[in-house]
Amino acid sequence: MDCSAQKWSFPCVEGLFAYSEPAGELLRSYKFGGQKALADLWAHRFGSRLARPGPLVPVPSLRRRVWKRGWDPVLHFVLALGRETGLPVWRVLVRRPSEVQKTLGRSARMENAREAYALSRPWAGRLRGQPLVWLVDDVVTTGATAEACAGALIRAGVQEVRVLCLGLH
Repeated sequence: MDCSAQKWSFPCVEGLFAYSEPAGELLRSYKFGGQKALADLWAHRFGSRLARPGPLVPVPSLRRRVWKRGWDPVLHFVLALGRETGLPVWRVLVRRPSEVQKTLGRSARMENAREAYALSRPWAGRLRGQPLVWLVDDVVTTGATAEACAGALIRAGVQEVRVLCLGLH
């Protein structure tokens, strides 16, 4: 992702590994092969990287993807990370029906993501003044999803959003 080409709503993206490295094959086995035990290993590795406490917010998956896979890889990892760190998991974002991001180019991804992610209504007004939130996704490619989700959290009153992902593409 070309970080210099845009002003972001978050200061950085912390990834566990590059998606193209051999470790990326593990991520594909996790997401598409159901190797759920990897979440605990990665949570242990990531746990020490969270220097400041704050709630963990998973990027919500498309419902049809969750239904097709039978599970949500992002939520599964976030729950493991929460157990490892003792940080709360807040499911404050919703994903509206939209196109799958990986099928789109960069500008289309940005537009699609802006429309796809929003704050869950029950959380409206409850995030104002929250000092830090850790936004967690599995893979960050263009940053469109992270930007849309971070923007929604900041508009809701979160002061700082930090992004964690398993793989950077």
